[in-house]
Amino acid sequence: MKTSRYYLAALTAFLIWGFFPLPLRQLTTYPSGQILLFRVLLSVLVLLVLHGVGRVGVVRATLLQYRAAARAEQWRVAGGTVVGGLLLMSNWLLFIYVINQVSVQAGSFAYLICPILLSLLGFLLLRERLRLPQWLAIGLSALSCTLLVTGDVRSLLMSLVVAITYALYLIT
Repeated sequence: MKTSRYYLAALTAFLIWGFFPLPLRQLTTYPSGQILLFRVLLSVLVLLVLHGVGRVGVVRATLLQYRAAARAEQWRVAGGTVVGGLLLMSNWLLFIYVINQVSVQAGSFAYLICPILLSLLGFLLLRERLRLPQWLAIGLSALSCTLLVTGDVRSLLMSLVVAITYALYLIT
């Protein structure tokens, strides 16, 4: 029964993320930074409620583990968290801008090409080894994305920037 709960959570996340640009597109009169600020504040409030109510023990255990770690490990974790947060914030801001000022298609295309970039960054930065079938899958995906490009260079570049910030966030 637990497995179906996780599938339902994944399906719900994909549905929310897939339809997220639709209401976002209705907010074009607001600056991207203001939309981002609202999103960050709302996310922080929801996470505080969820962790403050249902996961107090997990939060306490994590803080104890952090405090027990060596100073160098604490700095590494804090630095990674800050870098990841900045990359995620950049990605959200760019995504909101692209959806509101460029096109929904460009925003969606960014997340279509992100797995390709993530695979390549994993190979280059994390030194992951890719087998031949994986390289073929990356090539086929890249070819498919190439066929979807509409010819608008600005949209393509904005999609690439959004995808790169998200891929780098996932790497961190």
